[in-house]
Amino acid sequence: MRREQACAFEAKEAKEKEELSLKRRLKAEQEKLQQLKDDPDNDKKELERKDVLIKNLKKDLKTIQKENAQLQKNYEDSQKKTQKIGELDTSILQEEQARDSLEKRLNSTRSFDVLKEKESNLLRQNEKDQAIINDDDAAEMDKEAAKEKIAARNEELARLQTQIAEREEAMPLRERIKEIFKKMALP
Repeated sequence: MRREQACAFEAKEAKEKEELSLKRRLKAEQEKLQQLKDDPDNDKKELERKDVLIKNLKKDLKTIQKENAQLQKNYEDSQKKTQKIGELDTSILQEEQARDSLEKRLNSTRSFDVLKEKESNLLRQNEKDQAIINDDDAAEMDKEAAKEKIAARNEELARLQTQIAEREEAMPLRERIKEIFKKMALP
């Protein structure tokens, strides 16, 4: 979007310069025509040629002005799109924060074992999807879907692991030692 907006701005600026240049040329030609009209010794063909040239320049100027108006509209539209995208990004960020807060509260009511079980389930699902990605015979659509699922699960895992770490830190020493022995017994 930023590139599109920059291109629209550059095109608009170039057309404005072109319009300004054409206006100067038109004004100069009109002055030359006026000087020719003031001099009675001038050729009528030269006056007609200047008249045609001025008419063509005016026609070109109108065309460029219309193009400038369209480019200005395109530039304003791209600015509105950029602003809307910014608003949507902010909205998404707020929704994610609300989700994280709710998830944190929900997880805080769950037992430590339930959180660990959920973590291991997510890791198992990621392993299955990773097998799909590594399978040479799998369809590209399946591989892409598996990649998306893994990315979503990794986000959830990161939040879950933060919760688990906070829980472990808050645990009494006795409980932490029990968890260490559980880990050692599970190889």
